[in-house]
Amino acid sequence: MNEIITNNAARYAFRLVKKICSEVGPGLPGSLQENERADFIKKELESHLGYDNVAVEEFTYAPGAFLSSNPPMAFYHQ
Repeated sequence: MNEIITNNAARYAFRLVKKICSEVGPGLPGSLQENERADFIKKELESHLGYDNVAVEEFTYAPGAFLSSNPPMAFYHQ
């Protein structure tokens, strides 16, 4: 079933993202700001769906996990 995103839904999403950006601000993954953005979204979902219908999954963030791995590189020369 294809759902059409209405103009009202698009405006709501835009305002929500704008509010998050202005109130919480930017931040790297795993940063305090990322946790604040997650809390912001959780509260917004709870206001629409009810407290008991929103769950947050805990996860471990590994900063720089792939920085030490060598990316595969290939050179083709004729």
